[in-house]
Amino acid sequence: MLTAPTLAQIESTVHGRIRALLAERVGEFVGLSGSEKLSATLGLSSLDLAFLVAELEAELGVDPFAKLVSITSVRSVGDLVRAYQQAFFPELQRREDDAIAAAVKAFSTTRRLPAFERQRVLRRVAQAIAERKQEFSRTLAQEDSTELNLVPALVEGDVFFPALRQALLLEDLRAAAPDPLEALGEV
Repeated sequence: MLTAPTLAQIESTVHGRIRALLAERVGEFVGLSGSEKLSATLGLSSLDLAFLVAELEAELGVDPFAKLVSITSVRSVGDLVRAYQQAFFPELQRREDDAIAAAVKAFSTTRRLPAFERQRVLRRVAQAIAERKQEFSRTLAQEDSTELNLVPALVEGDVFFPALRQALLLEDLRAAAPDPLEALGEV
């Protein structure tokens, strides 16, 4: 390719190649998401993956597995898409690394907080996510090629809110019946 494709174009290209490969095997294959496992769900062998990568390299003009990503770390459709996206946009990996480092740093602080303080933090996070639900919906729709009208249900039903509700429930339970050693500050 002469110019770098967009993230959406890379995803479309990878999905298109996978669909073509699956169509050769099982006929027309319509549904494809980032979470589907290449081997376990889609039934692709390591040889299939090698051919797929060769076709993608020829079409996109880049081999992310030469230096950036280990081919053995690619398990899902989303992993494969991200590998090619990172080949064109290396800053994506840096952003992920920075986000992970920030989360680890934050955890080292919050783990020392009493249960009621952790609960307060989780409630603020839940509120911030609720306030940005539309923004998250648009981002998820773009990343996963999902209809925008379906995404709010995903955000509320499957992604953010159940995990936050569970975390808040656990913190509520801990606050109601704290561990005696933790209450004394000995944990």
